[in-house]
Amino acid sequence: MTEDEVGAVVEQLITADTDGVIDPGQVQDAIGELAPEGSGEDDMNRVAARLAAVGWPLAHPSDA
Repeated sequence: MTEDEVGAVVEQLITADTDGVIDPGQVQDAIGELAPEGSGEDDMNRVAARLAAVGWPLAHPSDA
């Protein structure tokens, strides 16, 4: 994914969030919508890092 695509995924996740929790599954789904070839671990990490940088750390799936 390009940096612009990572930014688009982050913006989509933050905009769509209704409960203050973003989990890894939501990130995978959002990446899949933008990049039909799917997400690699590096893409997940880049999105997670960008979310954390703006105050949205990923929730552990058991916290969701």
